[in-house]
Amino acid sequence: FTSKPDTASGGTTTKMKFPVMETKYDGEAKRLPAASAGGDVAVREAQGVVCAAISVPGLPLETEAKAAEDRLRKALARDGYEAAIGEEEECQLARYNEPFIPAPFRRNEVLIKLKNFKM
Repeated sequence: FTSKPDTASGGTTTKMKFPVMETKYDGEAKRLPAASAGGDVAVREAQGVVCAAISVPGLPLETEAKAAEDRLRKALARDGYEAAIGEEEECQLARYNEPFIPAPFRRNEVLIKLKNFKM
């Protein structure tokens, strides 16, 4: 789930991603069910990336997510890691919750893609 300002409309553009296990569809995006007609849904394959993560509990507001992003960026710089600057969606708020989970028990993370990370 990512949101960012849309300068053209003056509003906000929001994107949601739903990962699908490649074993279910043999790793071929074309085998996934087609999107509904007239919807803004796109199916695409994404390459794997390595991200740094920091936890953000509850129902995070934009200010809380931004504060967590700032803490994570400082920690990356301190530990000698580089964020992948300028890449599409370089920072994301990942929400891992069912709708009925109470706020105190919700699990969320701010993710930042890493540049040139070697395992």
